[in-house]
Amino acid sequence: MDREQDEHKVNRRGYYSEAITDLECNIKSKIQNGTFKRTKLLWQVKTEHHAPIIKELGVTEKKNFLAPAERWMCYEEEKSICFPVDTFEPKVQMQYVVPPFTLPRNVAIERRRRQYQQRTIRECLDELDIKPKHIVPTKVLMEAFVGDKFGLFPKINYLPLELFDDEEYDSRTPQGWIEHGVIDGISHPIPGEAFVPVSEKTIVPTNPIEPLNYLFVWTNVAVLDYISSKKMYKILTLDGLQRTYEIPRIYLMFKAEDPMIFARRIKAAVDLRNQTESTIRYEFYLDCMTLTGTYDIDEASWSRIIRLATRDKRVKEVEYLADLEVQVRLNHKRALGEMEYRDRARKQPYVYSFLKIPPRETWKVPLKGRIDTGMENFQSSLKYFKWMSIYVVPHTHRAILFVVRECQKVAQMSLFTTSYGKNVILSEFHEIQTQTTNNLIKHLKTVWLDTIAFNIRMCLGDLGKGWFNIGERKHEIYDSAKLMRFMELVKYHMQYALRLLVQNSATIYTQLVETPCQCCLTCEDDFKWGFDLITSPFRSSQPTIFALQLLMNDEGAYYSTDPDLFPKGLLFLYDNGLALTHTIKQVHPLLLTNLKFPGDLCLSSVGLLEDFVNKLRNTIHIGYNKAIIPLKAYAKEYDIHLDLFKMDVNSYVDYFKDNQNSAGEIKEEVSFQYKMKWNLEMTLPTSVIIGPFMILTTNLREFLVNKRQEICTKLLNQFAKRMKTVIEDVLEEYRTLVMKLCEKPSSIEHIYDIREWMETVPMAVRSLEEQAKRYLLEYEILDYFWYSLPDEDFENKWEVIGWPHKITLQIRYRMKILRINGK
Repeated sequence: MDREQDEHKVNRRGYYSEAITDLECNIKSKIQNGTFKRTKLLWQVKTEHHAPIIKELGVTEKKNFLAPAERWMCYEEEKSICFPVDTFEPKVQMQYVVPPFTLPRNVAIERRRRQYQQRTIRECLDELDIKPKHIVPTKVLMEAFVGDKFGLFPKINYLPLELFDDEEYDSRTPQGWIEHGVIDGISHPIPGEAFVPVSEKTIVPTNPIEPLNYLFVWTNVAVLDYISSKKMYKILTLDGLQRTYEIPRIYLMFKAEDPMIFARRIKAAVDLRNQTESTIRYEFYLDCMTLTGTYDIDEASWSRIIRLATRDKRVKEVEYLADLEVQVRLNHKRALGEMEYRDRARKQPYVYSFLKIPPRETWKVPLKGRIDTGMENFQSSLKYFKWMSIYVVPHTHRAILFVVRECQKVAQMSLFTTSYGKNVILSEFHEIQTQTTNNLIKHLKTVWLDTIAFNIRMCLGDLGKGWFNIGERKHEIYDSAKLMRFMELVKYHMQYALRLLVQNSATIYTQLVETPCQCCLTCEDDFKWGFDLITSPFRSSQPTIFALQLLMNDEGAYYSTDPDLFPKGLLFLYDNGLALTHTIKQVHPLLLTNLKFPGDLCLSSVGLLEDFVNKLRNTIHIGYNKAIIPLKAYAKEYDIHLDLFKMDVNSYVDYFKDNQNSAGEIKEEVSFQYKMKWNLEMTLPTSVIIGPFMILTTNLREFLVNKRQEICTKLLNQFAKRMKTVIEDVLEEYRTLVMKLCEKPSSIEHIYDIREWMETVPMAVRSLEEQAKRYLLEYEILDYFWYSLPDEDFENKWEVIGWPHKITLQIRYRMKILRINGK
């Protein structure tokens, strides 16, 4: 029946809030996973405008999580304070994920925890014969009798036990113990046992034999905090009284540590304290001995000691020497007294049983009076070494020391310079680097060789004939002497210095010229720049080196220095600097002037085909081959302005003049030219950075912009001249009318003819006025472009406006004259 019920039993569904938890507890019942549901966003889109708007969302405080009851523990005496189970877990040095058939970590922790609970600290201390009276704090014993502390047979200690605590026994640091109680960010008390004073409730035997054993007792406590300034733990007793104390680590054992190891820790501290107190008592006894009649150091021995200590030098502070003599003689007497005391204690142990004499270290007497080298025949080896070594005299050591110092100075120099100020062109860069290289090579060929030869001559010149005769005249003797090996050693030092010089210089030069090219290494051969000529995608974090002027001719845009010259020029400087280091002579001809050496005897620095040399050379070659790709692509984008560059402005303006374009067409053309000028100003930069190159486009930009401006200016000048011509024609007709109006009549018939003609003048003036207005409207084109009219054109403009009114006045006046004359 039960079996059938179990089969038909429905498993409880597990929810997210129940399945996800920080507790390491096993869920006994089966939990079914929830069904997967895909979120639909259609309903969210339709109802989003109804959603409330939250402007400010406060941070919710984390609520305290209460674990199940089986995850907390408390003591019977104090049930109000509970401890998480995790605080009882000991420390285990094991992996979290272990291989198969290996003890799991959680099992190991549980086994060790149960092992620790089987024994108490009291039992462990009893096994080690440690009573409570041995570890009672010294503050409690301050009121004890002096005889109990400092008598012949002391019963209590006077040094604090925490001074002798060995922290190597501890498995965690103080901060680690406190963090052991932090769970989910919340700090909990840590269980432990502490050696605290007995409470009033504790039943103590009346008149005990050893009352010190009943002053303190091991009690369950809760560790609250660690005070680092005092090195004390703050605890709370769990005996129902909740007393608080601050105690050192030696009086506190955590439940998560081995009680036996902690008992051994206390045992080691007690033994060390007893030994220290015994040694202090023994030293006090020695200091209190009477030294009257003890043998003193005789004057002969004292004189010898002074001579060996001062090495027959005069002592400046005589007072200090006198005080030192008193201390030495006193220590000598004390040492003799101690020897006599130890001898008596050995012969009469029952008399000196109150004192434990510490053992003295015995020095191991060597079998030989000298240091054992392990060689079977040391004398023959020493003789052979003296015959082979060049350092048999201090002169050679001093000479090599001078050589090494000079070589170290050279090794720190450089064939190339990195400080040349602003951006330079390739020829200036070539000149600066060549001058720096030549100056250093000149220094190495003259000053360096002369200094080394001079120092060696000053060190070995006084040795005369022998192994190091620098005045030797025969090659046969020189080849067999130690001087030859000495000179070879000097040569190798100098060659090694040159090698370091070349390595450092090559590295510095490569970093200088190649580092700005790194931003161009990903550029392909078919790279095209695009329309944006201002923004450069090849800006390096390092400063640029070379300055290039972007120019233009009838064939297109080009640079002031051909980009293809950069890889060759830079590699030439690199190879030339390395090759010049092979032209430095050896020091042999300068030092051994009586011997003849080949004329081409030079030092060797590095091979021009060594791996690191080729690697740096290829780095420079690849870097600049990549860097000139965007450089050429950028110049190619300026070919769209080639037509403007080759345009003849005068021919272009004459073409407009011959076509007799209307004012609207001229305005449209001038507006177009101004727009193209503004476009040039906005799209062409004054400079742009491409890898190691600073491209200066100011001259080309100003030329193209000025050419557009020149076209605009000449078109407006031509239009202004044309307007001046037509205005002057109108003015000429006005003047003709005025001259005819001012003509004097010669007869009556002539007067009637003039009157008839004057009747037609208003129509002619009106026609001229309309024509002038049309021209004046065309003049507004010049005003639209802020064209500055000449004074003559400005006067003609306003004169043609005033002529109709002047002619009207002249007609009235003339009509009046003619009436008078007609009467």
